[in-house]
Amino acid sequence: MILVKTWAERLDMAGDQKVFNKTFYYHIGYGVGIPIRELYRALTVRHKHSINSHMEISREIANYIADSMEAHEKCYIHKQTLEVVCIPDDSLFDGDLDPALWKEELAKIKSDKRNYIEIRKMDSKDAFKVIEEFVNSLPNSFVKRRLLEAIDGPKPFARFKHQIENCGLERESWFTFRREKNIQWVQEQLMNN
Repeated sequence: MILVKTWAERLDMAGDQKVFNKTFYYHIGYGVGIPIRELYRALTVRHKHSINSHMEISREIANYIADSMEAHEKCYIHKQTLEVVCIPDDSLFDGDLDPALWKEELAKIKSDKRNYIEIRKMDSKDAFKVIEEFVNSLPNSFVKRRLLEAIDGPKPFARFKHQIENCGLERESWFTFRREKNIQWVQEQLMNN
């Protein structure tokens, strides 16, 4: 799904709007449209006015952020508009990326720091817990034993990755499991902001 940056931009995208029975639709591809009113409701930020205020986002936005984080990008979300801005995580690329390529995104974040929330990625401790939880959820089998051995020793991430790449059905289950945990991670961070 194409994520639209702001409500105003959504209304200005005349080329992507279709009118059926006087209802505006946002075109999401393959001839499918979502009524803009419903899309707006799904993407709306809800703030609880208390000391423990938090933000709720749609699954689509959480999925988009999870995708970007898996692609080694830092993600920021605007509190009011839900605009998601992602830039490459320069700490992983040792200065190989030209910051000029991301000048517009960086300027947007810096000019409105108070309203952008950085979604931090899982640290290695949390990522390892996800792997452990996945392995422990598998039925007792040869594959489970291989994965348990892989994570019990030096370089558990590399060993797990090597083993899971050769596991067929469990490999697909891992990707689904990891995706759900990443979406949950994103949503929990925003709930706590």
